[in-house]
Order: sequence, then C-alpha cells, then structure tokens
Amino acid sequence: MKIVPLIFVFILILKSSMQNDLVENEDELCGGSCYKVIKPVLELLPELQKELQECRNQEQESKKLVLQSKELLELQSQLQALEKLLADIEMDPWMTKCTKPPRENTFCENINGKHYFVDYLVIATWEEAYNICRNMGGHLVSLQSEKEWAALPGETGKGNGNGS
Repeated sequence: MKIVPLIFVFILILKSSMQNDLVENEDELCGGSCYKVIKPVLELLPELQKELQECRNQEQESKKLVLQSKELLELQSQLQALEKLLADIEMDPWMTKCTKPPRENTFCENINGKHYFVDYLVIATWEEAYNICRNMGGHLVSLQSEKEWAALPGETGKGNGNGS
C-alpha cells in the first residue's frame, strides 16, 4: 500500500516534467523509446489518482469510525457506572409510596368550621404562598386581629401577620 503513493509521486514528477518538455514529435524524445515506455504508465495516472483519493477518503472514514467507537465505549461505561450507582442506592420506604415527603410540624385544624393549614418548613413570598394554598384547594389567609391569632392553636408565628 505504501508503494502505490511512492509510485504515484514518481509518476507525477515524471508527468509534470514531461508535459513541459513534450515535443509534438515522439521520435525526438529519447529516440521515441522513453516516451513509448512511459506512455502506458501516464495513461494509468488518472486511475491511480482516483484510487489514491478513494484510499484517503476511506482512511478518514476509518478514523471517524474509530473515534466514534471510542466515544461509544466511554458512554457505555459511564452508563454502566450510573446504572450500578442507581442499583446501589437504597430507596427510603416513603419514596416509593408518596409523591411528597412527610412533613413534621405541619397540621390541619378545624377551627370554627374552617380548616387551617400551617406549614413551618416552607418560607415563601405572598405570591408563592397563594399558589401553594390554591394548589391545595384552599385560600391564603391574612390574620388581622388578636382574636384570629388566638383561634389558631400552637405556634403560628404570631407577629408576622401572615398564615397559610
């Protein structure tokens, strides 16, 4: 395979030098014998050029395939590592049963015929609290008086003026 490019280069050099020096009359060139010997090789030159280009294209494609194979192997090993890591993780029982984690310090009380939900774990803006209450099917409450504060049992964060 390495001989083909070498022959090709030799032929290219001969062709370029011969094209410059070619004379209309073949007999004047080395008595005609040199040209007659090299003429079949010169006629093969386009075919050799085409084969060389095809070899170069195949080499580039092979290099691309090798790179892709390496990347694929690396991705597969990463995937296997992640799958192993995932399999090693022990699931908490509540994760398989609930969509939301259990919350401590939360309660829902029926006070004077109304249900109040107070969450001490979530700090939210007024708009976020409004959306949380709305998603639960309720309304955000703004406690205005001491009587309203006193009606809620437990620590309701008295003094902030808000409850949800």
